[in-house]
This record gives sequence, C-alpha cells and structure tokens, in this order.
Amino acid sequence: MNNLSEDVLRADVARLLLTAVEASGRTRGQIASEALVQRDALRRILEGTRAASLGEMFRILAACGLRPQSAMLLYLACG
Repeated sequence: MNNLSEDVLRADVARLLLTAVEASGRTRGQIASEALVQRDALRRILEGTRAASLGEMFRILAACGLRPQSAMLLYLACG
C-alpha cells in the first residue's frame, strides 16, 4: 500500500509543483503573483515545508500554463 502520510503527500505535491514551475520558463515571482500566493509561501510550498491548499495548487499550476485538472489527474495516475 502506498504511504499516504501528510509528509509524503506534501513532498509529492511539492515535486509536482516544482517541476511545473521550472518547466514554465517563468520566474517564481511571476508565478506567485499570478497565483495570488506570497513569494515566501510559494518558496516553502516548493520546498515541501508548507502544505498548499487545493486552490493554491490549482492556481500555481494554472500560472505555469498548465490545465490544473489535467496535471492533477496525471499525478494521481502516476502516483
């Protein structure tokens, strides 16, 4: 059975979001601004030291130019 602890899930989401941010070609400041997330909060989310809300995850993915629902489905399918 997969480990579904909060720490593991937070780390998995952080990796997904970090990959999206890096692949977007945009700065973290641009992503934070468009996603309505403070820059320090985005940094901590990407480090996995702060959990992102579902809304924050979707807005970050959208700011990266991705369709949030598609990215989350891919994450769930590959998890």
